[in-house]
Amino acid sequence: VFNVKATVVAERTISAHYLGMQFELNEIDRTRLQDAISNEGFYPTQQLRKYPRIPAMAELSAMPLHAIVHGPGSELTNFDVVNLSLSGILLHTENLKGSFFNPGYRIKAQVDPRGATGFPFIFEGVVCRISAVQNIKTKNIGRTLGIRFLKIADNDKQNFFAILRSVLDKFKKAS
Repeated sequence: VFNVKATVVAERTISAHYLGMQFELNEIDRTRLQDAISNEGFYPTQQLRKYPRIPAMAELSAMPLHAIVHGPGSELTNFDVVNLSLSGILLHTENLKGSFFNPGYRIKAQVDPRGATGFPFIFEGVVCRISAVQNIKTKNIGRTLGIRFLKIADNDKQNFFAILRSVLDKFKKAS
């Protein structure tokens, strides 16, 4: 039995709406929960991701941490990169303009590289899911967009692969 604080998380996809809980666990409860999952849980065998997600970590000098997204009415919104894969990207913002994006909405965005990686890449994508949760400290609503890549132009593809190679090399060295 766990007695912990939690925040309600709302998630929407094209076909469904969900509510979940984001737990605020201390280290003891986190260890207890991990042990319970190890003993009682199981790994999913259906709906496995085609490509692994690379978490955005500032310690990886080549990992992109920001993206600029063209929204409705040509509005530009700055997002933080949460993770990146060959098939998509997860972005987060506490900017109110993040509420303009809905599942199924097509976007165009630029992901900015860091370090000596080189050039940004621009992609077109579709918002597959959105989650919203209130930041406990700031009381802002944070919105996270799961985006599937639809199109990356050839020259941008080269930049994208160069960023991925550099990030993976640094990730391997850090591990």
